Amino acid sequence: MKKAFASLLIASLAACSPPASDTSAEAPSSPAAEPAVENASTISPSGEIAGGAEVAYDGPIPKPIMVGSDGPEIDACGAFAKVAKLDGQDVGYLSVRDAPSGLTKERDRLEPGHGVSVCVSDGEWSGVVYAKPGDEAQDCGVASPVEAAQPYRGSCRQGWVLTQYLEMVAG
Repeated sequence: MKKAFASLLIASLAACSPPASDTSAEAPSSPAAEPAVENASTISPSGEIAGGAEVAYDGPIPKPIMVGSDGPEIDACGAFAKVAKLDGQDVGYLSVRDAPSGLTKERDRLEPGHGVSVCVSDGEWSGVVYAKPGDEAQDCGVASPVEAAQPYRGSCRQGWVLTQYLEMVAG
């Protein structure tokens, strides 16, 4: 049983990883451009069920955001940015993903101007921690150093966004 679970876990995580040849940038996605996911016929990318009910997505993040990677003398997340105006895009939001790939599930959508703490980068992607939209005053606990690098476990949301759609404010 443990062996079957481990195999299933590895296969699931491998499915979330981008192909080795995936070097293209992903613009913020529109609902029509979302990749196929399991149960795609019943749940939309925004978390809406075909009947109109909202579904909160609080599932595990396949590639967690690491904080404290810059050492114990630097803030847990070393930079702060705001979502840039998405001029020329068909959508007015920035997709937050489960991992640094446009092929993974969309966790959230951020409007231009929303603040995010940038904790780590992976190629053209940034791992961010942010307050729930509408609750920007929430303290995410990343403005102070941590002893060692670790996955973010605070009360705020986390995910991966394309760095090109962020305007760095500090850090």
